Amino acid sequence: MQRSTAAPPPPEVSSVMADQPSRLFSFSTDMLPARERFDMFREEMAHQVARLDVRGADKQSFYAHFKYARLGNLNCGAVDVSPASYGRTSDLTADGNDDFVLLINRAERLHHGRSDRMLRRGEVFLEDNSRTDYITFPAAGSLTSVSIPRRALLALSPSAEDLVGRQIDSDRPAMRLLTSYVSTVIDSGTADPDLLDLAGQHLLELAAIVLSTRPDMAPDDRRSSVKAARLSRVRHCIDANLVNPALSLPLVAALNAISERYVQLLFEDEGTNFTEVVLEKRLRLAFRLLTSPLHRFRRISDIAYSAGFVDLTHFNRSFRRRFGCTPSDVRRRDEAADPGRAH
Repeated sequence: MQRSTAAPPPPEVSSVMADQPSRLFSFSTDMLPARERFDMFREEMAHQVARLDVRGADKQSFYAHFKYARLGNLNCGAVDVSPASYGRTSDLTADGNDDFVLLINRAERLHHGRSDRMLRRGEVFLEDNSRTDYITFPAAGSLTSVSIPRRALLALSPSAEDLVGRQIDSDRPAMRLLTSYVSTVIDSGTADPDLLDLAGQHLLELAAIVLSTRPDMAPDDRRSSVKAARLSRVRHCIDANLVNPALSLPLVAALNAISERYVQLLFEDEGTNFTEVVLEKRLRLAFRLLTSPLHRFRRISDIAYSAGFVDLTHFNRSFRRRFGCTPSDVRRRDEAADPGRAH
């Protein structure tokens, strides 16, 4: 339940976000004075910025942490909150915001007020900001949300209106791609407005696929949004397994339930291939380790293995080709620049 166009944060809240890009920021109640934490959050961040009401919270133990991204006309966010109810009252819905909101539960349980249903972890619900409603976390809450302008979504998926208040199939391939893509965007840290706008368009198309019954809105892999989401998911999989010597094309394809050829096609569209991507990521990791004070006493061979390499000759040759010097050269140059780091 987010606004499509958030109002400027009040002075007390904006002061803790002053150094963050306006389209991508994070916020935590840990930044607020302990005694005033709940009241400040409820009145300033929840009411004025997010346009949400908060009820039933324990003021003494209350916390809220979230990351937020504004992607063109879309908003997406990831929140972690203490037990409480969060929703839109009739006073708040008078603001005219009628966005659709996909709610993806990441907690053990989430109670949806209007339908009186309990959602389990991973289940998805479609909400409407023009309606009064509350969601309640009986225990610690964790939620991902995507707020989509009504007109933009209905132009692509007229049947979306019929799904408001209903649970969405979280096992649909397009839904899994959307969830993964949102996480990648939020965690990316990029402030490039063009990239953020493009990500918003991709998420709009994915949401339309998720919420449509039209045959021509099936998750066709020729769509840019689907391909971008799949590529994002594959890259995340590579990062998660980078230091594993067993990382391979068949492994990544299997983990993503797609063919090896399709993985290669995704990278070919980027002008590269799977092997080059993995090698580049491993070389960059090795370079960071070699120049890190925390690893200055480690042997170069240990660093190579820690970066996922299994063949030292291949590592040294690839490193020199990529950086124009050997790993030993990098370490000596680093120690010469900072004699205190020498062994």
